[in-house]
Amino acid sequence: GVRAALAPTGHKIGGKRTASAVEGSGDKGGKRRCSGEPSQADVVMSDMTGEAEGAAERADALKGEANKLIAAKDFRGAESLYTEAIALCPTVEALWTNRALARTNLEDYDGAVADCEEVL
Repeated sequence: GVRAALAPTGHKIGGKRTASAVEGSGDKGGKRRCSGEPSQADVVMSDMTGEAEGAAERADALKGEANKLIAAKDFRGAESLYTEAIALCPTVEALWTNRALARTNLEDYDGAVADCEEVL
């Protein structure tokens, strides 16, 4: 689906590892090119994967900090950090549900429900 298409290759979504959208594309009979030089598409995909991994690492760090704020009952700060993390990795369901928890504690029930519906 759309979420799998947006996730970096090899990341888990719904318990499944995503595959590259371009695996095997352009190959005839499943054979790989043997020129030794990467195609322009290979270079672009490599750059995109690196950027996605950097975003995932940053989102994970933000989630860790937000989790600490939840434990300290700083729900407004946690909500802000989860929002930042979601902007980086909108396919990570835990970010949405954790932000829903923060919003519930802020009595923003409409926002909490909207976050939960996002991952359903």
